[in-house]
Amino acid sequence: WEAYHIKVLHKTTVAPLFVRNLALYDGFGLCHRLIGIRNSIEKMRDLPESKWSLVPHATILMNLFPNTICVMQSDHVETYRVFPAPDRVDESITEVSVLVPPADSPNPKWKKVMDLLVAVIEQDFAIGEQIQRTYPDVRVVKSLNTLTADLMAHPDHLAEASTVFVSGEDA
Repeated sequence: WEAYHIKVLHKTTVAPLFVRNLALYDGFGLCHRLIGIRNSIEKMRDLPESKWSLVPHATILMNLFPNTICVMQSDHVETYRVFPAPDRVDESITEVSVLVPPADSPNPKWKKVMDLLVAVIEQDFAIGEQIQRTYPDVRVVKSLNTLTADLMAHPDHLAEASTVFVSGEDA
């Protein structure tokens, strides 16, 4: 989840919820956390600091090496896991789960949450497919960020050798 693409690619879905194209970043070895700040954070401006709470005003995304992303929203958690397709080098399988409080699961708002989530995923996948169609000679081997850019550029910073899932027709 790179914050820079939210306002452009998702301008009709989730972009109106967030402050600009920014996110807070924390690295933890092979994992990292990004925190997207929602516009609603302005509500805390006039509160004493002792009353501040980040969770209702943020989307907290954790990339867990090697293939999992957890997204903590104010009232639920989304998980995305990517696996190689069996017997295929040109396909991957993405599993998406939405974890909600059991007592609240009949609430009709979860359909809206799922509709929004599916719309965002479809926008992300569509842009990846468009890039592949527009640039057919480019070797696309990455479809989901679960590593930091610094780690991709400097794998020698790892304490030990690691294996990472790479997807694409030219993987």
